[in-house]
Amino acid sequence: MTRDFSFLSTLIRKDSTSFYRAFRKLPKEKAEAVFLVYAICRLLDDAANSANTQKTLEIRKELFEQVRKGILPMNPLWNAFAFHYRKYHLRPEPFRMMFEGQSYDLTVNPFTTIMEL
Repeated sequence: MTRDFSFLSTLIRKDSTSFYRAFRKLPKEKAEAVFLVYAICRLLDDAANSANTQKTLEIRKELFEQVRKGILPMNPLWNAFAFHYRKYHLRPEPFRMMFEGQSYDLTVNPFTTIMEL
């Protein structure tokens, strides 16, 4: 997992220095798990914010179908996810809920007034 951890660590350090600083002192295995969840949230959020419905659906397919079945794209993010998914006996429901919340950006028009909000 060292190579995958290096990938995640670099990604988090680049995208969120405050998040990286807050969690980098954890034991390596725990830091990797935290960075992994952050990276997945970031990936989904970036796709949804760009209104890229196709990319968002591809990520969902990878996350909920392929990873669950053990069919992984050759990608450090999904390799790390599969490792931690099995190790910590994670359930798909929290990730599905996260995906649904972030996908809201794809179908809802932004609020234009405080009353709409």
